Amino acid sequence: YWPPAPPSPPPPPLPASVAAINERFLSGHPVATVRGCGVLVHQSDAQQGRWPWEATWGRLAASLINAEAPFMFSTSAIGIVLSPEVVEEEGIIYCSYPNDGNSMNSG
Repeated sequence: YWPPAPPSPPPPPLPASVAAINERFLSGHPVATVRGCGVLVHQSDAQQGRWPWEATWGRLAASLINAEAPFMFSTSAIGIVLSPEVVEEEGIIYCSYPNDGNSMNSG
């Protein structure tokens, strides 16, 4: 007879940045700010350089996702979360599509 194993310790708390991203994902909804809409994610694709943040065409494709619209470009590509502060302050969203806009072929 073996005594029961002790309970597992609770997981460590999430870093503040991860908790903030999770909150934006869960509470995102249609509003006029990127932060309020959810999480803006760029996934690796044919339009980038060696690293996910290098844009060879002067632009990066991204998906704005939240709990109600969790759909991304790929289910397997790596990606990065784009800062809503930088996106909003720099005004760098030039267009949007409800699905793949095939913009890499539009010049």
